[in-house]
Amino acid sequence: MLDGDLTPEKTRRALRLFCRAMIRLYLQDVTNKRMEKAWAFYRRSTDKQELSIEDQRREVRAYAQQRGWQIVREFEPQRGYGSGLTIDRDPAFLEMSRVAEQEPHGAKYLIVYDVSRFGRLEPEDKIYWERRFKKLGGIQIIYIKDEFRNDGSIGE
Repeated sequence: MLDGDLTPEKTRRALRLFCRAMIRLYLQDVTNKRMEKAWAFYRRSTDKQELSIEDQRREVRAYAQQRGWQIVREFEPQRGYGSGLTIDRDPAFLEMSRVAEQEPHGAKYLIVYDVSRFGRLEPEDKIYWERRFKKLGGIQIIYIKDEFRNDGSIGE
């Protein structure tokens, strides 16, 4: 015996506590593995725009949580704001594109507050980037505050 105070009851209690802890760890691990991974992209046009990055972040995180998605990475223009007309030249946007295409990231979705937050690009350019993210990175762009759906469907 290791300890003279070790009674059968204390041994059973310690074993029960250990088993419960192991089950909790196992269930937490299984849950985390099942959660679909997502990225988030935030942008505002100027530092004076009403909808702040924090407002977008709050909404996007709530949206992801409701669906059981885990946001594993967040992107925003370096200054916290940037012109939607040139977003495809912004270093943070380009980094997001590079990571999507070249690294094994495991992300399935890119969540954006609304279609204008992704950028005020010409429709052809926006479609180009959406297809590029999907084809080269396996990432579907989700806009949470628009009727616009980027899921291949035709209006309903």
